[in-house]
Amino acid sequence: MSTKTIAAGWEAYRQRVVPAGASKVQIEETRNGFYAGAWHLLSSVMAGLSDGSEPEPEDIALLDSIHAELVAFGNSKRS
Repeated sequence: MSTKTIAAGWEAYRQRVVPAGASKVQIEETRNGFYAGAWHLLSSVMAGLSDGSEPEPEDIALLDSIHAELVAFGNSKRS
């Protein structure tokens, strides 16, 4: 299975956020930042998960915490 979730997210972000007249360098640097954020998030989640094959309460708490942080950030941008 080869789902390109991050690539689809980048494309949606680029269309909604990056100015139409952005230079090639600006687009590439913004893309690098987007992927760096995705990499950091995945690394943080993978490092924080328990070793078992089934989710533990602390695994759910980690995901809930990340979700809450991202929602709060999004809400702060709407003000």
